[in-house]
Amino acid sequence: MSDNKEKKGNWFMRHKIITGIIVLVVIIGVASSGGSSQSTSSNSGSGTPTTQEQQAITYEKTDTKAMIEAFDNNQLAAEKQYKDKHVEITAQIKNISEDIVGTSFLSLEPVNAGDFYVGTTIKCSFKNSDDLLSVKNGEKVTLKGKVKEQSLGIISIDECQIAK
Repeated sequence: MSDNKEKKGNWFMRHKIITGIIVLVVIIGVASSGGSSQSTSSNSGSGTPTTQEQQAITYEKTDTKAMIEAFDNNQLAAEKQYKDKHVEITAQIKNISEDIVGTSFLSLEPVNAGDFYVGTTIKCSFKNSDDLLSVKNGEKVTLKGKVKEQSLGIISIDECQIAK
């Protein structure tokens, strides 16, 4: 009878691999949702920054190729230089899509990268997918956004908007 009680022990202890996978999925979910949250102090109650708040942000014109080379040469130094800075970049659209949590984004590479460019890319995330309806793959665009970090060769930029 004691053998039967051991088999009925804690399910998580008996299924360590499945438990590990569940824990990993939860950690990834928490980490990805933590990086994309943003608070605004808008009086309009819409959650959208007011024109005055948008004007308060100064975007630094940044050479896309130089930024990518900085991340390729030393990710730690590049993140120290660029992380949480508001930049304006010009790049070529490689892909228009949405990620696993439904956030619309552009995948970008340096202008004139050519058909055989293989390297670091930029993922520019948008809050509203309607902002991307007027662009197409291969098009050159100027964007504004806030640089985050690089992961798996992808430099993340949040709060993106197409510069008019």
